[in-house]
Amino acid sequence: MAKIVAKALVRNSKGLYLVLYRGNTHPLFPGHTDFPGGEVESEETPEAAVAREIQEETGLSLIQIN
Repeated sequence: MAKIVAKALVRNSKGLYLVLYRGNTHPLFPGHTDFPGGEVESEETPEAAVAREIQEETGLSLIQIN
């Protein structure tokens, strides 16, 4: 079964982008730059997954604007 992954391109009001480094123990491309995100769990939408991953990886909370 294939994994579904959601990633985010996060830009602040000054036009700066959030880029993270993968951990040195990551199985694919350890230590390389990456955007925040990760695997989508079965009960969540890609949007919810990326919001959760951003919070887990950075401590930042997202506010969804419709």
